[in-house]
Amino acid sequence: MSHRQGQALACVTLLLFMLLAVPPAAAQSGPCEDRDGDGFVAGAGCLEQEDCNDQSAAVYPGAVEQCNGRDDDCDGALDESCPRACASFQLTRDTLIDEGGGRVRIANADRGWAIVFQDEAPDGNDPLRATRLDKFGARLVPITTFETDWPGTPRLVWTGREMSASWAGDRNHSDQTGVFIRRLAEWGRPSTPRVPLDNGWSGAGDLAWTGYEYGFFWGRGGDFFLARLTATLAVIDPGWPVCHYEDHQGDHTAWNGNGYGWVYRRPSELTGHLEI
Repeated sequence: MSHRQGQALACVTLLLFMLLAVPPAAAQSGPCEDRDGDGFVAGAGCLEQEDCNDQSAAVYPGAVEQCNGRDDDCDGALDESCPRACASFQLTRDTLIDEGGGRVRIANADRGWAIVFQDEAPDGNDPLRATRLDKFGARLVPITTFETDWPGTPRLVWTGREMSASWAGDRNHSDQTGVFIRRLAEWGRPSTPRVPLDNGWSGAGDLAWTGYEYGFFWGRGGDFFLARLTATLAVIDPGWPVCHYEDHQGDHTAWNGNGYGWVYRRPSELTGHLEI
């Protein structure tokens, strides 16, 4: 053992001795008082801390719970028995994103929100649009249009740096649908051309992001397909049937770190399919 190592060991030994030598009563030292004057005490020196917020006289055990997003009665619950109507602005906030939009999708985006939706157009060719909201729902950027070629319901993921959307579309209004995916920059502007994944009559499917690749499930003609793409939308696997079921609805998929999970509805049944 070197002289320096011996010094280090001595310091560690001394520190341990000092910690072990602290009297148990010292851990309970500190004031136990009622700072806000509501009749309930708090502090490190209390045998039982009664007040969960000793800085507010309106907060104490047995107080009347208010609809304010706080635990007024110190029971560990927030706003119990309060109305959950959207008009209760203490609890919710309405944000006008677009006056004619529908089929909205939302994703967590850096403690705010990424939004894609389908707008309503007079000619029936309802375009797909994107925007970003802050954590309170205020719109951060103008709405951007990213698809106008007779698209269907969009799907949305946030990758940590940008958003990406997928949809089934009627290309050139030719009654020939396809399934597409497109990367959108951080604020919703298209950053790549759309990538076709299927050129048949296809359902809208659903999109998942694994942290390094995209997985997209969709159905066509009773078959379910899975396509995999890199982060730059290079196709790893163009899609292969994973199973066959007639008359399915409502595809939704997710990635859990080990594999893709996929749920869908058949008549009178709700079915889950896990693909590792």
